[in-house]
Amino acid sequence: MLDRTIHANVKQLVKRRCASYSNGRCLLYDTSCDYESRFGHAVSCDYFEKSVLPNDEVLEARYKKAHGINYQDDLEEAKNIRKCTDCSEAFMRKSNRQTRCTECQRNANRKAKAERMRKYRDKASNM
Repeated sequence: MLDRTIHANVKQLVKRRCASYSNGRCLLYDTSCDYESRFGHAVSCDYFEKSVLPNDEVLEARYKKAHGINYQDDLEEAKNIRKCTDCSEAFMRKSNRQTRCTECQRNANRKAKAERMRKYRDKASNM
């Protein structure tokens, strides 16, 4: 629940910076703006939170605290998301040295093992 000062600051930010705001209406959802309504203290708008609110860091921190939003867990999780070097798909890494997704790593291990065995057989046959 937002207090009056945070709500007033949010309304000002919406009026100044929100691209989908026009004369008290949300152009994205074709409804009245949630922050203009009298119920604006308890509602939230995803577009506003992701696109407009980061423009004011102090207000963003107060807003998130008032709404009970904790993005620390999301930030920790985002640190572990990487792109696979082989297939370029995003994956959740399990260690800081991991560069491939599990499927590509399985294929790379299979190829490396085949190459080791080929070298071993060549060495054994040349003796």
